[in-house]
Amino acid sequence: CVSSHPGVADAHSNLGIVLFHRGHLEAAAAELKAAVELDEFNANAHAGYADVLVVQGLRKAAIDELTVAVGLQPDHVPAHGRLGELLMLEEDYQGAAEEFLLVLQYDPDNESAMADYHEAERRFGGDFGGGSDGVLVGEAADAHLATTKAKELEAEEAAGRKRRKKKEVKAKMAGVEL
Repeated sequence: CVSSHPGVADAHSNLGIVLFHRGHLEAAAAELKAAVELDEFNANAHAGYADVLVVQGLRKAAIDELTVAVGLQPDHVPAHGRLGELLMLEEDYQGAAEEFLLVLQYDPDNESAMADYHEAERRFGGDFGGGSDGVLVGEAADAHLATTKAKELEAEEAAGRKRRKKKEVKAKMAGVEL
């Protein structure tokens, strides 16, 4: 599939994920990195690449990739969950709690995210503003809404840049100058 369509980011991403699950980390990393380079707006490619980086011991780079993934696709629940887990390991409990609350926003019945949220809150030694049912209250709700809106705007801007880039490429291929 990749050899017949080397420029297709999804093909690289899919192959990278298969290689990752088969334990071929170096090849998986190369394919997923190619997918990210070919389509920087592919949230799944960023999330997949982050998984490889974690196994390679590159936790901060994985956090960066997951941050991009959730910025591109704010409802990417698995990426929010993995980002929360990595932030816990980095002892960024407030950041982790925010990610677990985003998981709960999209998947309110996610017991693992609820438990992780409360663990982050416990380790921080305070209350982040989430009720026992994961519902944000007061200033925490306002901050969460502002963060979510900012991520949505970033994703919309990224999508606009991608559309403009595609138009430029199509115009060049047709011999038209924009």
